[in-house]
Amino acid sequence: MGEAEMNPFAKFTLADVEEFNRRTVERKLKKQPISTTATITAAVSEELLKKKTAKLDARPPRKLESEIQSEIEDWLMTQVHQCWWDRKRMDRPTTSRVGVLDFIGSWRGVAFGLEVKQPGEKLSDAQNRESAWLKKSGAVVGVAFSKDDAVAFFKNIDRGLTKPKH
Repeated sequence: MGEAEMNPFAKFTLADVEEFNRRTVERKLKKQPISTTATITAAVSEELLKKKTAKLDARPPRKLESEIQSEIEDWLMTQVHQCWWDRKRMDRPTTSRVGVLDFIGSWRGVAFGLEVKQPGEKLSDAQNRESAWLKKSGAVVGVAFSKDDAVAFFKNIDRGLTKPKH
């Protein structure tokens, strides 16, 4: 069977389809008088759409995990001689195990692991296993949803509120 026999529309060109669509729209417009109800319905729909859009626009845009990680890394760079770290990157190939936390390092002599998540997200099973492994080895582990969370994590290490388990 040829293509034309299998698909009855194969013989139409793009121009034929556009002409058909134009004529169909014209016919529909001629048959449907604009009623008061249709006008009111359209106005109400438009108003509801504006309200919903305004609510969405009022919310701050959600940062990507990589943006939060970059903010944390920029802050860590200002902490000269207080911190050594390595950041797991998702934008290039890696040989790391699955679940390795985003930041692993030493903060003023205390080993740490820090995972960055968007608000509302949770650690994966692999990340939970890595966190448990780090804790058992004596590291302090945390999750940060923002740069401020990360700064608080490191300040808590300084205050002794987050102690490594030995």
